Amino acid sequence: MAASALSKTRGQKGTSDPGASDTRDRLRAAIAPVLARRGFPGTTVTEISDQAGLSRRVFYEYFESERDCFADAYATAVERIEASLARSPAAAAWPEQVAARVKTIVDVFAADRELVALCLTAPPQAGDEIATRQAETIARWLDAILAGPRPGPDQPSPGARLGLGGALVLLLAGLDDDHDAGTCAAELTQILLAPFLGQAQARSAALAASRS
Repeated sequence: MAASALSKTRGQKGTSDPGASDTRDRLRAAIAPVLARRGFPGTTVTEISDQAGLSRRVFYEYFESERDCFADAYATAVERIEASLARSPAAAAWPEQVAARVKTIVDVFAADRELVALCLTAPPQAGDEIATRQAETIARWLDAILAGPRPGPDQPSPGARLGLGGALVLLLAGLDDDHDAGTCAAELTQILLAPFLGQAQARSAALAASRS
């Protein structure tokens, strides 16, 4: 696949320096708290550089712009989240598999709240290409969570899938002290199972998973 304009410098700039990977990692890590504070429209090269403890000159050795840095950090975070999903514990029944995968992704976001800005709230602010990439990411997460032989429709309708993706984003973004990981996982499990099992059975499966 051809590299996008946003990611064309990934892995190319700064690679002659033996410490290039560490410096790039610092810049990737620095953009997340800036996004959490400022959103993408308020994120600047100066703020990212200051957060990383580096100069603007060093920033431009690795990235062409704050959008370029964001695209790289986003891709890296998504890889980490999807690797965690792939390691979700195995379960015998499909509803239990879904519940285990939901718990995995909820736990990832609960453990690192800066992922909310990086992966959920900032991408729609950063232009069509990153917003499209996010939509594709959410679709992959849904496919990974719902994978396996299941009752009911083989696939929800496009409208239903859109609603499930929206619920996934809203519940993960809403994690806080009043809406903890356990509550979020139970609610999300029920929402994702309902199109296949019906509301009553989905509620029972989510409740059983929350008690296990």
